[in-house]
Order: sequence, then C-alpha cells, then structure tokens
Amino acid sequence: MKIKYEFADGDVEVDVPNEWASILVELDRLERNNDKKERRRHYSLDACVYEGIVYASEDKNLTAIFETDSKFGRLTEAIKYLSDKQKSLIQAVYFDGMSVSDCAKHMGISQSAVSQQLKTIYKKLKKFL
Repeated sequence: MKIKYEFADGDVEVDVPNEWASILVELDRLERNNDKKERRRHYSLDACVYEGIVYASEDKNLTAIFETDSKFGRLTEAIKYLSDKQKSLIQAVYFDGMSVSDCAKHMGISQSAVSQQLKTIYKKLKKFL
C-alpha cells in the first residue's frame, strides 16, 4: 500500500506493507480527532479579529485601570473602588506614615481590627494589580 505525505515543498509517496499502512492510517485518524478536540476547547483571539468580533467593556473605570502605564497609576485608580473608611485608613497608614497602633487609638478599635481591615484592603487592591 502507498502512503502519501504532503509537505510544504512537495508530496512524497511511500510504499509500505499493509500491516504498517493500517497502523499509520489509524494513527493519522487519532491525530485528526485529537486536533479537532483541542480546537473545540480553545478559541483564538486572533480569530476574533479576523471574524470582526470585538470584546468591549461597558465600565469606563475598568478600562482606565489598564490604560495607565505604571503600577502606581493602577494603584491610584484601584483606590477609587475602596469605601471612604478604607481610603482614610490607607491614607493614614501609607501616605501620612501613621502607625497601626496610632490608627487603632484614633479609631477607637484594637490593633488587630486595624490589621484585619488592612488585609481586606490588600485583597481588594490585589484584584486590580
């Protein structure tokens, strides 16, 4: 039996025994099925450009986060999503240099409560960075 292989620079036919030919045909079939399965699971974004599909976000604030050039720009944009209480805590600790214990005294809560609030803020900000 002859098996035909197609290459970029031309085709080649190889004469092989029937038992090997049936094995090669079966392997080719399995490879095609596997390729088909993989294409079904993955969708290329390049195909979207070709097909004219555009993925857009309606949230203008979300796109502004990714348009900034630096992490600092993204951080300042992300801070806008915090509550007023969280913003004031970040301002006091990181920009004004106030210690956690001083913040706790000023707010009338324990140091561990302030630390827990800071952890919550970190988690929120991390989503944007």
